[in-house]
Amino acid sequence: MNNSLEQMYTVEDIAKMTSLTDRTIRNYLRSGLLKGRKIGGQWRFSLQDIKDFLDSSKVISKLSSEYKQEVLDFIDNVNTKIAGERQSCVIVDLYMEHDKANRINEKLCDETASDTINQMRFYYEYSEEYQRARFIIFATPDVSMKFLSMINE
Repeated sequence: MNNSLEQMYTVEDIAKMTSLTDRTIRNYLRSGLLKGRKIGGQWRFSLQDIKDFLDSSKVISKLSSEYKQEVLDFIDNVNTKIAGERQSCVIVDLYMEHDKANRINEKLCDETASDTINQMRFYYEYSEEYQRARFIIFATPDVSMKFLSMINE
């Protein structure tokens, strides 16, 4: 893809995709774990920048423990990060090649960043050992259903 036409993401977009705070994203930027470029005084990130960041073992470990805790909080009825009267937590394991799993993840990142799916937070990890993509989605049931239909396309 031509870099001039490539979609660029903001700190806020990455925070929304990962459920991390803007401050945490900026700390990762300062530490060098997240790479990006300044455009017009604001940090912007390519999809490759985000992938490289999420592939970092330090980031994966932190996100993994945070999401495990969020799932437990959801089960214990203390998850208050999803607005509305209905909430869902969906865990989907897809056994497939890494490239295919990354394409699904990119699709979700694009949807989440474009606000087509609002009030959704998701976590993605890939296990080379099991050739398994795991998605953990926190959203309203209708948004979760939209996600599930996206992975079946």
